[in-house]
Amino acid sequence: MYGMRNRIRSRVVPECLALNPRFEETAGRFLTRMARVSDLLYRLAAEALEAAALPEGYDRMSLRRLDPAVKAEALRLAAERAGSVCEERHVTRLERLLDETGGCTLPGNIKRRSPGRRCVSVRG
Repeated sequence: MYGMRNRIRSRVVPECLALNPRFEETAGRFLTRMARVSDLLYRLAAEALEAAALPEGYDRMSLRRLDPAVKAEALRLAAERAGSVCEERHVTRLERLLDETGGCTLPGNIKRRSPGRRCVSVRG
């Protein structure tokens, strides 16, 4: 990873600056906007999880009805709260399991199961 960042810094950034001398300023503004969007998405996901909370997990239908971006973030957040760090492929599996019964194991030996049609749980 360090090697890749170093190559970007030494090769790509100078090329971008050659094309647009204000590249760093433009990229900075873009990153600031994306940070705000990320914060909003996190808050919406946290609110959605709170609204879907049941004593034994989360209401499956409430999660299924969410906007796709909010749903993915909510599932990532639920796994994170249980002690897992999910990659995109794990979130995709969690999304699929909203429509099925069964379960899966996430990083950190976190179990996700769908014990019935109504509930989904993510537990350590």
